[in-house]
Amino acid sequence: MKTPGFWKDINFFSNLFAPLGWIYGTITALRLLLVRGKKIGVPVVCVGNLTAGGVGKTPVSVSIAQMMIRAGKKPFFITRGYGGKLQDIVVNKELHTPKEVGDEPLILAQTATTVVNKDRYLGAFRAADCGADMIIMDDGFQNPGLYKNTSFIVVDGNQGFGNNRCIPAGPLREFIKIGLMRADAVLLLGETKP
Repeated sequence: MKTPGFWKDINFFSNLFAPLGWIYGTITALRLLLVRGKKIGVPVVCVGNLTAGGVGKTPVSVSIAQMMIRAGKKPFFITRGYGGKLQDIVVNKELHTPKEVGDEPLILAQTATTVVNKDRYLGAFRAADCGADMIIMDDGFQNPGLYKNTSFIVVDGNQGFGNNRCIPAGPLREFIKIGLMRADAVLLLGETKP
């Protein structure tokens, strides 16, 4: 996802959209406060972020899955399949195309079984039903429908949190303080900006 240039700092446009960003952040905070995630019966690890755009969540998810496989676990990925048309499916890396399931599910499926479903709880339920003993949720930190046992926030060291404002005034999907309170750890990737 290409993000707007004005999300990098405080400027005319970020100030213009600041009230909408505050509303967006408040609605997200309320949704996360009011909706309780449903437990699935197997541990769920979420690899998410606080900002819109790519920051390296998928490589982190793959690394976690590889570590778990080496430890004798059977992790499954769940993802919403951004850009794909099919839903509620187990990805077949030999048959499915990016148009059908999205790019990231095909990348994830190279490492572990991957379930695509916009409803993360239903995706996790299907993964558990198929034999997962651990679920890795690639993205979905702001999705309250599924209980997360552990949540990691991935941060691009160069971009940080941009201008620290919520969409559409900045790149944040939620207020930083609230997001950090829900995270178990923050993973900083790359060099930090000066």
